[in-house]
Amino acid sequence: MKQIRVLLLAALLAFSGIGFAAETGEGTVPSTRPQVVTTQKDPVKQLRGKLLYKKNQIRKLERAALAADPSLEEKVVQLENERQSLYVAVAPDLAELYAAEKELQQQIDSAKASK
Repeated sequence: MKQIRVLLLAALLAFSGIGFAAETGEGTVPSTRPQVVTTQKDPVKQLRGKLLYKKNQIRKLERAALAADPSLEEKVVQLENERQSLYVAVAPDLAELYAAEKELQQQIDSAKASK
């Protein structure tokens, strides 16, 4: 959001400078004000940043929904277990990884609780 504001400000300054030069006429010497140089950012990086921002918004709202409705958490856990079992049926190696992930998550939760 901040980057968009900076780009809009730079564009406004650039276009106002063009209008000022046109008003002064061709016979006058242009002013020696420093020109604003804007660099073009990689569009993929911008899109990834927007995606990350949206994912964080989704996670925040999901946590709020889970806090508001305790029965929803049970349903989400059940669906996640179903999803994992479908993946394990296709790729049995995932069972070990899912187990390790759950163990690490439990360690993280216990470490948070002890603080």
